[in-house]
Parts: sequence; C-alpha cells; structure tokens
Amino acid sequence: MAWRIFRTVLVGAVVSAALLIAFPPTGLLKDHLAATIGTTLGRKVTIGDLRLSVPLKLERPRLNVELDQVTIANPEGMPVRDLFTGPTVKTTVDLLPLLKGRVRMEALAFVQPTLALEEDAAGNRNWVFAASQRPAATATASAPVSDFTLPPAITIDNGAATYQSSLTGSKAAASAITSVQTLDAVSGAVTSKGQLAAGGETVTFDVALGDYSALTTVKTTTLVARMDARPLTASISGDASFSTMAEFKGNVVASTPSLVSLAQWAGSDATASGEPLRTSLEGKIAAAGDVIAFTETDVMVNTTSGRFDGTLDLAGERPKIAGAISSDHIDLQRLAGTARRPSLAPEAIQEDFEPLVRPSWEQLLNDLNTLEAGPQAAAVAEAAPSAAVSSSSGWSDQPFNLKSLRTVDMDVEIRAAEISYGQLDLKQGRVKAGLTDGVLDATIEELAVGEGSAKGTINIDSRASPPRAKVALNLSKVAAEPIVTELTGKPLLSGTSDVVINASAAGQNQAQLTSTLDGKAHFQMGRGALRGFDVRRMIFEWWKSWKFDLAMKTGFERLDAQYDIKKGIMRSEPGFSMGGPEVEINSTGSVNVPARKLNQEIRVKAIPPPTAFPIPVRISGDWSKPSVGIDWGGLFSSAPGLGGPQALAASPEPAPANVQAAIRRVLAADIPPERLTPEARQMLQWLLPAEGAAPESSTPEGTTP
Repeated sequence: MAWRIFRTVLVGAVVSAALLIAFPPTGLLKDHLAATIGTTLGRKVTIGDLRLSVPLKLERPRLNVELDQVTIANPEGMPVRDLFTGPTVKTTVDLLPLLKGRVRMEALAFVQPTLALEEDAAGNRNWVFAASQRPAATATASAPVSDFTLPPAITIDNGAATYQSSLTGSKAAASAITSVQTLDAVSGAVTSKGQLAAGGETVTFDVALGDYSALTTVKTTTLVARMDARPLTASISGDASFSTMAEFKGNVVASTPSLVSLAQWAGSDATASGEPLRTSLEGKIAAAGDVIAFTETDVMVNTTSGRFDGTLDLAGERPKIAGAISSDHIDLQRLAGTARRPSLAPEAIQEDFEPLVRPSWEQLLNDLNTLEAGPQAAAVAEAAPSAAVSSSSGWSDQPFNLKSLRTVDMDVEIRAAEISYGQLDLKQGRVKAGLTDGVLDATIEELAVGEGSAKGTINIDSRASPPRAKVALNLSKVAAEPIVTELTGKPLLSGTSDVVINASAAGQNQAQLTSTLDGKAHFQMGRGALRGFDVRRMIFEWWKSWKFDLAMKTGFERLDAQYDIKKGIMRSEPGFSMGGPEVEINSTGSVNVPARKLNQEIRVKAIPPPTAFPIPVRISGDWSKPSVGIDWGGLFSSAPGLGGPQALAASPEPAPANVQAAIRRVLAADIPPERLTPEARQMLQWLLPAEGAAPESSTPEGTTP
C-alpha cells in the first residue's frame, strides 16, 4: 500500500521534472503535482518543496529529485489528520529513459517518514482506498508514463508508524524504523531487512515476498518473515494477500522466555510473580483480518506440552482465545514455574505439623494452679495463647495480582490425560473455562483422583472491589492420605473419603480473604486410620509422656465432620465423630482460619469397657503445632458423664510430689462446687496415694458399679 502511494507521487514528480529540467518553475510544478496525485488518490496531498539537480559526475545522464514535506490526508469523514508524512523523499532516475516515458530509478530513500494508521468507531480505515481512488495502472494525460520500474534498493531512515482504533481502543506504535528493501525486477521478489523500536524493545526483522506487486493488487504471494526481540522470537512461512484485508495461511514458530513479559510488551499491566512462563508454539495458522485460526499447533509452557486448536480474535476490546487445549501430561508446578513446596498450604503457613502432647501430670499441675488462682487467672490463661497467635497470623498482606485476568478473554476446554502435583494422582481431567472482562468461570467437568473423582466450579471476579471468589467442590471416594499429605506435609489420615465444600471469600490479599471466608464443609469416611497417635494406648497409659509419631495409628470404621464457616471461623456443626473397634471420639469447637488456631473439645471413649465415661481432651493453639492434653480443667467443673483416665487404669507410680501438693491445696481450699464438683473432688482424692486421703467409696469415679 505504501509503495502504491509513493509510486504515484514519484512517477508524477520525475516525469514533470524531465519536461521542465532546464529552468523549472518548481512552485507551479509541485502544486500541479500535488493536485494530480490528490485527484488520483481521492485525498488531499501537499508538497512543501521540490528540488531538481543533475549530478556533476555524469557516467550516464541522471536526475536527482527531492521532495520535502509530503503529506497525504485522511479520507473525508475521518479525523483531520495525515495518513502519511514524509519530510524528505529522494530518488535518482536515468534521464534518457525518462524522456521516452519510462521511469528507471536507481535508488529511492525515505527520510523520517511517518505512517499513521487509524480505524474509526464505525470501522472505517484510513489506509483503505476505494477502487476508483487507486492509482491508475496506465498512463494518463497528466502523467504520460508507459513504463515504471522501482529501483533495486529502497531505504527507510528513522521512520515511524502508529496504529489506533476507536472501535477497539487498541493502540500500537513503532519508531526508529531503519530498513533496506531489495527488489528483483525479473521475478518481482522483494526482501526487507532492518530494525525498529516498539514498546521499549528493539526488534530486528527479515521479510521476503515472492511478488511485491501483491501489495497493491489482488494477487497472492509467498511470504517468509522472521522477527527477533527480547520478549519474542517468531517466524512464519506461507501464502499472503493484501488486497482487502491482510490474509495469511501457513506455518508459524514462536517462543518467548516469559509469557508475562510478552503480555507486558503487548500493553498489559500484568505483573510477574514466580518463575517466568517460558512458552513456545509451532503449528499451522490461517489469519484473516483480526482473527487467527490455529490448527495442529503444539504449545509448551515451561516443560508442559499440549496442542491447541482454536482461534485468537484481536477485534474486540481484549484479545479472545477460543478452542480446545489437550495434553498428555500437565505438571502444575512446572507449569507455574515454582519450586517444590512441601504442601498445598499457602506459602505463609508452611510449617511442619508437629503437635505437642503434654504429659498428663504436667497438664494436671497447670490446671490445678489455674483453678487455685481463681476465675480471673483462668480467663487470662485462656486468652493468652489466642492473643499470641493472633498477633502474627502468618497470612500475607501482599495484594493479589489479578490484572492478567482483564487482559484477555477466553472460552476454552482443557483436557489432560495425566495431571501431577506432589503426591496427588490426577488423571482424565476436563475443565471448561470462560473468562470475560476479568470474570473467570471454570467448571471441573471430569477429574479422576486416584480411584475416586472430583467435580466442581470456580468463580473469580477480579472487577469487584475487593475481588471475590467462590468454590464448589465435590470429591467422591477419594483417598484421603495423598490429599492430607499435600495439605499438611504429613500422611495423617488414610482411607476413602467423600468431601463437599462450598465456600466464598473476598479480599485484596490472603489476610483479607481468610477473614471473609464463608460457607460449609462436610467430610465423610468409612474404614480408615488416624496416624500419629494410638489413642487407646495413650489413654490407658495416660501417665506416660507421649510424642506425635507417624508409626502409631488409631483405626476407625467411620468418620463424619461438618463445619459451618462464618468470617473465617469453622465451627463443628453438629460436630466431629469417629468410631472404631477401640475408641469413639467426638469433638466440637472451632478452627480460626485467620488466626491459624484450633480450639477443639474432644471426648474419647474407650471400647471396651463400654461402661467407662468419656475422657475429655483439648486440642488448642497454633494449628501447625497444637497442644494436645487431657482436659483436667474441664473435668473440675463438668456435669456428670465425664471421667478421668484413672478410671481406665491406675498409674503404677504415685503422682509427682508437686502434683500431690497441688491436689491437697485444692482439696483444702474453699472452692465453690460450680468450679470444683463433688465428682471432681473424688477424682482428685483417688489420684493421691492410698496413705494420703482415701475416698469413702471403693469405686473409682468414672465407672458404674
């Protein structure tokens, strides 16, 4: 298109120059030339000055022609601006052929030209000329030229090009365009090699057309092109036409060291995080205007490969990707470019799960001291751990970067034969994802998790202030151990589980998100095992010091837990229950997600003997290092129905002296029955040696005769 414009300008210029070479009236000549070209193009054309000269060294007769301040205006109805501005256009022609009506240029140079491409709100483009406005291919009375030949070399020095669309709002610009175009007059082939600056990057290019006349005609030509820039390297080869809209059909190979950097270069305000997404693609494309169709296109992101069949539409407010992506194997961590983490838990809470089992005598002594100190001390003791945890929650206050969700629209289906993340066995995944103006709707239609399955939906609204997210997940007959291992870093639970989670949250960062978490969760399991504790042995040998040990386990036949979540607090509704051949465990309480704190009141009942009262146990503190111990303090004030561990088995050794002393002080103190029940007094008496304070009854508290 550019050559068509300049050819018309130059032909008229050099022919007029040949007729008036002796003493040319250049003012009259340039005005007549501008009017003639303007009539031909249907645009207003101006020429600031025209200069002619004959080289001093005449190896053969030649003529130098120089045009200054050449402009071609936009068509009527579009903004009053110039499509083309050429401060200086230079050419050298053979003089003798010119006198016979043939233009033979030896060289052509554009100095600091600017091409300003525009599309208005109605879709009209300033670079499209109506058929009646195209330069005539044959000579006219005002331009008696029967033969025109472009020179073998055309140069552009420090040129610029801009593009803006009022229809889509998109913009692009290139500057410092310096290139050399080489033409083969016999074959019509043309090559263009050079460089330009775009988006703060230097781009080198190498383009080869089989027939340069295809730029201004309806012909189709071969096109081979390559570009190299820091964010992108790409090459294409195939067939192209430029008559109405640019069309191309052929092969493409492209790669980028960082997909985020490429998006930033393209104008996105996405922010990089983690390792760069190294991306490459190779396949077949068919481009027509703003739509590019991909077929059999292999894509690799980091080390994850797949195939894309679909389209990239550049016509809208944002680019839109539509189609199908398939892969034999997707490695989520390599895809994300992150180092292996010990668990799926957020980075801020990556701590080893290491419960602290408090020795029963030590816990009893602490609870006796608290009871003796009075109600106010008990309240302080209860609040102190909570305050310590809350003061440093560990959740990040770094704002989420969701800008990339508003840079592109999507309507894709993603399939993967295998998906890996840590110990999870994921296969046959099928996800449909839609992304429109920053709102992501993804549906997990199919996913095999080991021998089980998963389905669900994910919604993220990045437009909301603060951003909002909703998750609905349904796991059926899924092995619990690999999931729990990824969540905690340890295989705490084994067995087959059914899980239903519905949750929503809003926030700019992790801290806000956890504090607004609402929803419900339900967990069910059949036969399985809780690892790290042998609960039956621990309560029958309660006087010993125990540690969390994965070699120990507690089997169960059923497990059921339901949680109601409000503002990040998960409450057992109605509660947690676990039953098996050795123990039954029931628990109520809360999990404070924002504070990362547990507070669970547990009732452990040994089976057999079936007549033993449940023993109260409390788990509290930081959820990565919770404190586990018998809740002696709860026994002191509890209603009948709970019992101490001494009802199951008496300690073979008497209580430590400091514990005995504390028991005697408490028994001697005037503590009201609402804080120390008669049953609790009887229990404490049984914990003393027989020569101390023998109880009136021979039946230990916590059992029935």
